[in-house]
Order: sequence, then C-alpha cells, then structure tokens
Amino acid sequence: MHKLYLILFLFTFYSSYAQKTYDDVYQEFEKIKSVKQAIVFQKKDTTINCGIYALKPLTDTTQFNPDLLQFKIGDVLEFISSDSIYTVHLKLISANRATNYRVSYIYLNNEKLTLEEIQELRTTIKKRLDTGESFENLAKEYSMDGNAERGGDLGWFQKGQMVKPFEKAVISHKKNDIYFVDVPESKWYYVVKNTFEPIQNETINYMMIWFNR
Repeated sequence: MHKLYLILFLFTFYSSYAQKTYDDVYQEFEKIKSVKQAIVFQKKDTTINCGIYALKPLTDTTQFNPDLLQFKIGDVLEFISSDSIYTVHLKLISANRATNYRVSYIYLNNEKLTLEEIQELRTTIKKRLDTGESFENLAKEYSMDGNAERGGDLGWFQKGQMVKPFEKAVISHKKNDIYFVDVPESKWYYVVKNTFEPIQNETINYMMIWFNR
C-alpha cells in the first residue's frame, strides 16, 4: 500500500464504527471496483464514514493533488487527515478521458441588431484583430453578454456542452484561428478565437473511508 499525505477536504460525515470492525469495513472496501459498487457500499450502512468523489485535474486545480496521477485504478492510498484525527483510505475507482476545448468569443445578438449590422460589426472586429488589437479588449467593447467582462473567455468545455454549430466550428479550427459562427435559430452570432490546443483531461472517480485514529 502506498503511503501518502494529502490535504484533506472538509468532511462532515463523522459517526461511530461500533457496528463494524475496521477489518470488516476494509475488506468490503477493497472489493469495490466501480462507482456503482461504491454507491451500494455507502448506502447499505450509514454508520460508515465514507464519501464518493469525482475530480477533473484540468479544472479542479484548487482541490486536486497531482500525486493522484501516479497511481493506477484500484490502488488504495492511506494518509492522515490534516487535523490528525482520522486515518483515511482512498481508492481510485475509475477514470474517464475526454477532450477539452477553450475559446474566446464575441457575441452579437440578432434580437437587438439586424443581420446587416452584425455583418458590418464582424467585419470591423476582424479588421481590428488583423491589425493586432487584442481579442480580450474587443470582446469587452462589443460582446453582448456577461462574458464580455472576462474578455470573452469561455473556459474549458467538452464535446456535448455547447450547441452543435458552435461546437463543430471549434473542433474544426486550430489554436489562434479566428472565425465566425452562426446559430440563426437562436439568433446568436459570434466571432470566435481558439485560444488553446485541445487537451485530454481525465475525470477521476474515487472513494474515501476514514477511521478515528
């Protein structure tokens, strides 16, 4: 078993282990091989201090410890809680890999602007970008939604999280490409820039049980 000291999350599932011994619980814990089995384990005995969690290393950087990536599915890690009260066992159950994309956009609303006005604005924006003006500043100036305050940065997203025309255009372009996207049925029109290369990111599912020391 690997020994690892991590900074713990704030857990609130403190209760008694009177009904089961440490060995009983740990033997059942070792047999868990899926999220479904972990849920069953958690539900069948509420006296067991445990939790099921999912982390995305790419986006959950404030909570994620990169040392977890050193271990394989099925590995059990043992460490002491940050308050030194609990011995904690963490088991990696599964990891799902997905491609993540990141873009910035300038949104133009066809409910407030005519198509002619939108086309004129997009042409103007593209010319200003071509002369070296920053996408961030132009998004703050022109974009017609709250994301303008962030300079148009959409953050990381995966396939299936955006409307299809937008998603298809993003996937078909490379980093630093600037292009137009139309979603006429929703009256949404965009100037988009791919700001990062696509990144493969895992969702790591794990379970924790903890005992009084």
